[in-house]
Amino acid sequence: MEAGAKKWNCNSICFVCSLSDFFHIQADLWRDDAWRTFRQCPHVKFMLLTKRPERIVQCLPADWGSGYPNIWLGTTCGVRASYNRVDILRSIPCTLRFLSVEPLMESVADLDLTGIGWVAVGGMSGPLHTTRKMNLKWAAEVHDLCRAQSIPFLFKQASNAYTERGINALSLYLAERARQEVDPETVPLIREYPKTELPLMPFTEHGKRFTMKEYRAYQSGACPEHVVKSEAA
Repeated sequence: MEAGAKKWNCNSICFVCSLSDFFHIQADLWRDDAWRTFRQCPHVKFMLLTKRPERIVQCLPADWGSGYPNIWLGTTCGVRASYNRVDILRSIPCTLRFLSVEPLMESVADLDLTGIGWVAVGGMSGPLHTTRKMNLKWAAEVHDLCRAQSIPFLFKQASNAYTERGINALSLYLAERARQEVDPETVPLIREYPKTELPLMPFTEHGKRFTMKEYRAYQSGACPEHVVKSEAA
């Protein structure tokens, strides 16, 4: 990743500990090694997402200062009870702060985005995707907040048994809200990224788009069963 980005004089993005938490206490044993690696890879933007922002300050390296230029700090906030995490993150000096509003399980229309440089939104995946289903109106509310404050916004997925399904769901919702007709196969995805000093390496489209029939089924109150069945086949 570092070699490729350096060769093309670009930046790449690495999501660290996507299935864990970089600031978990059990990571104390190897975190110093990770900081050294981060310093050696200036062409890579490392995303450090945590549900434990209260541990960030005590885990930062001695030379952190106002933040490493290639480190982005983020926290998860999918319900209003998590707003305190955002307040803590806001108090920590860093190059860029981001929020993972995922899984989004209720309206967070009053979320304070002061000091936040990037927001990603997504629905619940896995066995709880039906009982804790994301209403696309909630995602649109966060999208509108970001638009009003010129904050890059990324829509990751609708609620589904599998990750990154319905990646065009918010695009379809916003088009419907604006009374525009669009093709679900070609409607632009809402996947924006923060500006960097070098251009980001190009991204390929991952995940599965909803057909219009699947989108209508989702909006009717149930996750489309045939989406699940086609993936399980």
